[in-house]
Amino acid sequence: MKIDSSQHHSTNTAAPETHGGLEFRPITPEEYPAFCRVTLRAFGEHLSNHDIEAERSALEFERSLAAFEEGLPVGTSAVLTQELTVPGSTTIPCGGLTWVGVLPTHHRRGILTAHIRHHFGDMRARGEIVSALGASEATIYGRFGYGPATQLAGISLERAHSRLVHAPGYFGRFRILEVDEAERLIPPLFDTVRLAQPGEVSRSPGWWKTHFMDAEHHRDGGGPLLHVVHETEGAPDGYVSYRTKDDWQDGLANNDVRVVELVARSPVVRALLWRFCLDLDLESTLTCHMAAVDDPLRFMLADSRRVRTTSLRDGLWVRLLDIRAALAARSYRAEGRLVLQVHDSFLPANSGCYLLQAGNEASHCSRTEDRPDLTLDVSTLASTYLGGYSFATLGAAGRVFEERTGALALADLLFGTSRAPHCVTDF
Repeated sequence: MKIDSSQHHSTNTAAPETHGGLEFRPITPEEYPAFCRVTLRAFGEHLSNHDIEAERSALEFERSLAAFEEGLPVGTSAVLTQELTVPGSTTIPCGGLTWVGVLPTHHRRGILTAHIRHHFGDMRARGEIVSALGASEATIYGRFGYGPATQLAGISLERAHSRLVHAPGYFGRFRILEVDEAERLIPPLFDTVRLAQPGEVSRSPGWWKTHFMDAEHHRDGGGPLLHVVHETEGAPDGYVSYRTKDDWQDGLANNDVRVVELVARSPVVRALLWRFCLDLDLESTLTCHMAAVDDPLRFMLADSRRVRTTSLRDGLWVRLLDIRAALAARSYRAEGRLVLQVHDSFLPANSGCYLLQAGNEASHCSRTEDRPDLTLDVSTLASTYLGGYSFATLGAAGRVFEERTGALALADLLFGTSRAPHCVTDF
């Protein structure tokens, strides 16, 4: 199922805005290098001219925004037109906020807030129900109503301890893809799988072009990105993209295979792809920095302890712009009635009580004057929206207040999912 809007693909033709003596407007293609360097300086980073150009394709220029002072950009942001998969294999229109940066010389002048307000207005005009982003710092975006909604696990496994309890049967074949063939086969395969993965977002042709260019700054000391597809009866049903970090010591290979993403249409194919990665020659360790928290790899091993969790961090952050539409769009695990009192200081018009009536076939959400069952901030609601964080945990942290006994348990029953939300799309 797909939630759409007739305004979803409209473009921004508004005149430049002014705020605090600065002009805010989209950039032209010629202004892209200067735009990019503002973001890099805000992060204290440097890219070569080649790598800066490699990122160009992913930017939607009509949805870019820069704050200009005396003709030069001092603050940047942009939005990617996306779809977000929510529980129930439904997609909803989503604006992916990215390229956010303000020069250190221009902090605390309201530039970031002006950017966010502009983009929220544009997203809502386009019918985008939610906004999403990857946060550089956890303290920045909560005040704008964003909450962490997915998690990413970093894992590591020594090949010497990778024996599986049940070796997966061989049902097809693997093929190494050259870049041109990967560009043709991988995007539609990813698109099929992401429709069943809560928390994943769509990728534009421009995003894919940048991805396959494999700029040097994405490699972190590893080699070029390699792509392997699995086929069953000639039909692609899974792929893995990985790089190898060479490490030779006294003539012995101690290489690290770094899985960038592993995508499969079935658990069997997923197991086969993991087995392929573990069987690569000259490999000492296998690592993945963006694994799902419920990836079954650990329990595929005879010695499950050998999968080391090296990190656990937030992934996609979500902001509900249209609370009623967002809550009505996803499916729920049971039938139930829940009244949520939501506080939204950044968009006060959103504040109020919402009656969620969850059903087996369809759910409804409307404003109500009924007494609330739970009280929470819009950022906390965002964290629970995809099923990645429980109401009970957030209640224990003082983020959700139970106004009716049993409401926390009911909320977790309704919002819970059998599959952890997960997003590997970096933007």
